[in-house]
Amino acid sequence: MAYCSASDVFAYSQNLTHGEPSFDDESRPTLSQVSMFLSSGCAAIHTALSGAGWSVPATSGTELYDKLKDLNALFGAGRSELSRVNTTVTSGERTRAQLFLDMFNSELNTLVSTDLTEIGGALSTTDGEIFVGGISQDNKDSYYNDTDRVQARFRKNQFKFSDTIYPK
Repeated sequence: MAYCSASDVFAYSQNLTHGEPSFDDESRPTLSQVSMFLSSGCAAIHTALSGAGWSVPATSGTELYDKLKDLNALFGAGRSELSRVNTTVTSGERTRAQLFLDMFNSELNTLVSTDLTEIGGALSTTDGEIFVGGISQDNKDSYYNDTDRVQARFRKNQFKFSDTIYPK
């Protein structure tokens, strides 16, 4: 999955197609490589947003979706530029690939630290109630017997290993 297409990457990196109107099987990188870069960029975006507590993917047609589309294109352009041989002449010199990837990382970090409800409300935190154990045994039993509930990600003793000392 990706928020944008190879044509969005082409808008940033027209120099890579040697005058052709788009990426194809003959361009360097190829269309399939650009698609792979976009998929990787989308995964990076989803990882960052999920880590900040937001559900993904974003809803199409929102301001946030458009922002993520541009972010995804920046990542694709950076990776596409990296696929070319760029000679760095001096220490600290920035190549086009470095600039695109730095812009991607900077904007993604800014986005993750922003209250995303202010950007079109396209992502939401968990709407459900958090269950942390219950007050009575009947309450716990009814919760665990509910077949429609979302399964917990962690369970008691999940990370317990044999021959390991645990505090009592």
